[in-house]
Amino acid sequence: FHYIRHFYNTGYVYEEVGLYDDAKREYERVLDIDPVFADALVSLSRLYGEKFENKDYLKAIEYLQKYLALLAPDQKEAIEEVYKKADEYDQKYKEMLKNEQEEYERQEQEEATESGESQ
Repeated sequence: FHYIRHFYNTGYVYEEVGLYDDAKREYERVLDIDPVFADALVSLSRLYGEKFENKDYLKAIEYLQKYLALLAPDQKEAIEEVYKKADEYDQKYKEMLKNEQEEYERQEQEEATESGESQ
């Protein structure tokens, strides 16, 4: 058991100093040993949803859902926090998709304008 805590703590230190890929590796080592280690699930969710430069909100939500499955029904405050964070990631994911769509449409319009000018 102490190995799990060591890997988790190492991941936490990496995360605190901004070495997010190293933190991810350590948190995943924890889950390889104990797939229901709650702190590692929450930490990976945070990395994917907040820390990584290229956010992966769906992956963040996936880890939150795994954590949620571990909570007892009487842990109301923790459950509410999970839903709140999952909703936040969902909104950010939708916003990211919208921005990508707008950027794609803008590029398409520019290309159409440029090809019209060259004729």
